[in-house]
Amino acid sequence: MLVRESRLKRAVKKANKNYHMLLIESNHRIKNNLQTIISMLEYSNKDLKGKDSQALNRVLGKIQTVSALHKHLYLDVRNEKVDMKTYFNDIISLYHNISNSQFKIVPEISTISIPSERMVYFGLIFNEMLSNIIEHSTSLEKMVTISVIDFEDRLKLTYSDNSSFDATSSSGLGTNLIEQLVKRVEGRNYKLERETGKYQFEFYA
Repeated sequence: MLVRESRLKRAVKKANKNYHMLLIESNHRIKNNLQTIISMLEYSNKDLKGKDSQALNRVLGKIQTVSALHKHLYLDVRNEKVDMKTYFNDIISLYHNISNSQFKIVPEISTISIPSERMVYFGLIFNEMLSNIIEHSTSLEKMVTISVIDFEDRLKLTYSDNSSFDATSSSGLGTNLIEQLVKRVEGRNYKLERETGKYQFEFYA
């Protein structure tokens, strides 16, 4: 019995090691493939202007958001959760790289670990909010604030960029997508103040 138990433990340990190696290799390949797509889109964008360039940047931002997540999973494959503060700071850096906008982004984000399969939706929500101001903002106050803080027994995300828009504008597609993504992370009490570009919702980590 002791011999069989020892063999079983060695077999489980070996299988676990192989599993982690497979995850490392998978995340590495996904990250590299996404980076190849990003490079191709960036090259194509050189010849585009106006709305065509904006549309491509919107797609590019989504792909980069997913790629940033896989970077964290590749670096820390044994941890299935990702720190929201670190991940959002990566998205802010990506935004500055692809946008000529002069908006200053001020984050106030608690250290919160979220499972990776949920975290990607938070990243897409943030990316969509930033994409909206790149395309539609007429605000004279070039300031974006995003906070994720403790709120009673849960967390509250608040985003504001002082942009105003109406439901009939093209930005309506972006706000509808944000609302659907909030549902995917089981967000509650979702609110949008269209006059100020302020979004709020609550969620559990």
